[in-house]
Amino acid sequence: GSQAGSLSGSAAGTLDSTLDLTNASSTYSGAMSGTGGLTISGGVETLTGSNDYTGNTIVAANTGLTVSDGGTLNGTNSVQNDGNVVLDNGHVTVTSQNDGQYWEGVVASGFSDGSNANMTLQNGSTL
Repeated sequence: GSQAGSLSGSAAGTLDSTLDLTNASSTYSGAMSGTGGLTISGGVETLTGSNDYTGNTIVAANTGLTVSDGGTLNGTNSVQNDGNVVLDNGHVTVTSQNDGQYWEGVVASGFSDGSNANMTLQNGSTL
């Protein structure tokens, strides 16, 4: 995989492997596609574009992911949340594949003991 501090802008991008955001603090309004996934390992990232990458979305403890302003995650294998996920007029559609390697086809919080995971849906969000 690859690491970046944060993701911003509106250009389309392709995830061929996992992109790990280590100091997320921005809003990305572009569209991410591809077979890779997104990990938030530091900070809080906001997605407002139409994203259809098929890898896993992982939100580590003490981090956050907001999908807002009509933003979407369409096709992610799973959302594994140990931090804070907020859908504010955001929409998540999870695929249901199973290769035995990950929790796929699920949206779940609290993978790590004591993670204080939180998931909030508001303003017409769907899951």
